[in-house]
Amino acid sequence: MLKSLYIRNIILIDEMDIEFKDGLCVLTGETGAGKSIILDSLGLVLGNRADLSMKPKNDNDAKITAIFTNYNTYIDDILETKAIEKNEELILKRIISKDGKSKSFVNDQIVSLNTLRKIGENLIEIESQFSEQGLLNSSTHLHVLDEFGSYNELLRQVQIKWDNLKIIEKEYEDLKKKSETKKKEQEDINYNIKELKKLDPQNNDYSKLKEKKELLSNSEKIKDSITKILQNFNNENNLDIESLVNTTLKETEKISAFLPDISSKISEVFDCFLINLNEFKHELSNILDAENNKIGIEEIDEKIFQFNKLSKRLNCRQDELVNKMSFFQNLVDDFQNIEDALRKKKEKKNAVEKEYKDSATILSNQRVQAAIKMDKLINQELPDLKLENGFFKTMINKEDVFGILGIDNAKFLIKTNPNSQMDELKKISSGGELCRFALAIKVVSSLKKIKTIIFDEVDSGIGGSVASAVGERLKRLGEKKQVIVVTHSPQVAALGDQHLKVSKLFIDGNNFTRLVSLNQNDKITEIARMLSGKIITPEAELAARKLIDSK
Repeated sequence: MLKSLYIRNIILIDEMDIEFKDGLCVLTGETGAGKSIILDSLGLVLGNRADLSMKPKNDNDAKITAIFTNYNTYIDDILETKAIEKNEELILKRIISKDGKSKSFVNDQIVSLNTLRKIGENLIEIESQFSEQGLLNSSTHLHVLDEFGSYNELLRQVQIKWDNLKIIEKEYEDLKKKSETKKKEQEDINYNIKELKKLDPQNNDYSKLKEKKELLSNSEKIKDSITKILQNFNNENNLDIESLVNTTLKETEKISAFLPDISSKISEVFDCFLINLNEFKHELSNILDAENNKIGIEEIDEKIFQFNKLSKRLNCRQDELVNKMSFFQNLVDDFQNIEDALRKKKEKKNAVEKEYKDSATILSNQRVQAAIKMDKLINQELPDLKLENGFFKTMINKEDVFGILGIDNAKFLIKTNPNSQMDELKKISSGGELCRFALAIKVVSSLKKIKTIIFDEVDSGIGGSVASAVGERLKRLGEKKQVIVVTHSPQVAALGDQHLKVSKLFIDGNNFTRLVSLNQNDKITEIARMLSGKIITPEAELAARKLIDSK
């Protein structure tokens, strides 16, 4: 509820501090006294844009502060999101400088005007022909219907399932983006795998190729030396190595009888030498044959070039290419895993979306039933409010886009006479009719003590029993929540739990707006003035007492 409102340096108000009470609070005063200035000032601190008339008249800043208590949990969520300190009291402040610039504060923390407006629209609802809030804003109609319907648990389930749906939709979209990124990489991966398969790198391949190239680069020198060595095995003059060894062995046999030990050792050494010599000869012959049938150095250079090219493309060393095939295969497997996860996530998303739609459909059916009941009760209120030719209907449409409140959009339609067409509330030309329709809607639908409601001249153009009916309904509504009404009707004023009088004073050549909270005697005098005019008669005072006593 609105606890207090402080206004400084706004048009005719130099300084005003208003304390509000719970229940029905009435503001009275003669036309032009400044009641609208108070409402406009309140609108500023709730986030309305300031026009030129609201600029301060001197070098001092204009300042409006409103203090609220018992505000709803939605505001707590906003405070938490904006990292604003939470207290038992919620303090909104708006400061306007002489150049028209303004600053907004919530609990002494500077905020944007949009944040101030979001908080303000959840604190106070102003029903007026020119209000930026209230039932003229059709986005509020679904909330009004839901408050009347009292299907809170169903609403909560829809909200929970909507939150779950948004979470899994985000997870799905993130995974989908990852999959799309991987798809773009897949072409490169497939190309790299193809190139690796073509090269088919094995362990130490590159080192062996480098060694082989080094060997081939010196092949002529190697071939010449091996040829000369082999000539020593095949000397035409019998001076080859084998002949010399065999000759040596024969001569050794001749002296073996005389020097058996030495001859035995010589034979053993040369026998072993001949065996190793034959193996060496065979190996050199094979090398020479390989040299004669060698792969061309151009072919080896080409393969080395492919190693270097692919290692540069993959940003690794040549000897690391052997491990790259498994690396890219793992990427292919990872992509397949993402695709499998994406498919499963989509299935889960569809299941969660179905759960949400099922609950939202049940909620929608409940709304249709609630709308029928609410419309009937509201239409029963209209005749007593001098709207006997009026008709009210709640139109519920399915939304193309789902939301936290379900799949519905609600809009209140009315007509003021039997021959007119049903149309939106904001199309009503009469401010008094608008406020009385709003009163009928609020009396029927308001079950929770969430927002303060302000009615600006709800009694415009009516009097007598109709004004009494309006006052009775305002009183009933005030039992459910804080209601503030600007009124010229003594029947309405008499029912107020709190009575504030606004007057205009002329001091030192300047007009000023003043506000006072009336006690019982002052209240009688003010209602008598409203009944009789400037001259308050005893009869008017008596009538005022009767009005107050009958409440």
